[in-house]
Amino acid sequence: MRKKFLYRFLLFIFLLVFFINKAFFYKTGFLENLASTITYPALIAVSKITTPFKNYFRAKQAFFLLKEDLNRTRIALEEALLENIQLKASLHHKEKTSELDDFQKRYSLNGIFAKILIKNLDESEHYYLVNRGYKDGVTKNMVFIYKFQLVGRVAEIFSHHSKVNLITDAKSKIAAYTNMTNAQGIVNGFNKTNKCQLSYVSHLSKIETNDFVLSSGQGLIFPEGFCLGKITFQETKGFVHNVELEPLVDLDKIQFGILVERSQIINF
Repeated sequence: MRKKFLYRFLLFIFLLVFFINKAFFYKTGFLENLASTITYPALIAVSKITTPFKNYFRAKQAFFLLKEDLNRTRIALEEALLENIQLKASLHHKEKTSELDDFQKRYSLNGIFAKILIKNLDESEHYYLVNRGYKDGVTKNMVFIYKFQLVGRVAEIFSHHSKVNLITDAKSKIAAYTNMTNAQGIVNGFNKTNKCQLSYVSHLSKIETNDFVLSSGQGLIFPEGFCLGKITFQETKGFVHNVELEPLVDLDKIQFGILVERSQIINF
């Protein structure tokens, strides 16, 4: 019994001294230094092997984050560009059409504002295709005007667009007179851009270069008082005058106009 007690006492003292030494007087031992020396190269090797992978995954994550930011920035830029284009288009449209709007309001014309989609000005035919059709209230023989310039008339109508034969088209015939001398005649086209003829003018009538030629309103289509052009050339051949005129606006450059019925402007 005494020996067992002694052994237990000595074991207790040993453990107590060991823990006190560990807690207050611990120093690295030989075995621990040896184990550290042996494992150090392995730790270095593991670090060198794993570090590139860690860096790769960090870079990959950063790349995806940057890509997401780039996509968000690109979308925001596209939206800003689209808004800018829409604003510029709206401003451009307002600038281009403001004179026509003012003209329409000033003279109380209840017309249909139309944009020219296609222009055909070749040697066989002169016409526009405009973006208004019977669904917009367009009717056949409506006249197409640009301020005081008579441009043409509606020859064909479709659901969303119409064909406008121009005054320069060879099929166009409009009763007219000169402004200063009241010489009567017929303005007809001959498929030349911005050129018409004033035909059937008696040689007894006086013709002045630079005089304006106006529609007389005779017939059932064209209203009275709209300008058809300005006289640029005239000569007398036999019993008639050979007269050429050009519209006041460049028919190859205008982009908009007003479609209006004769009845709305007969007393214009």
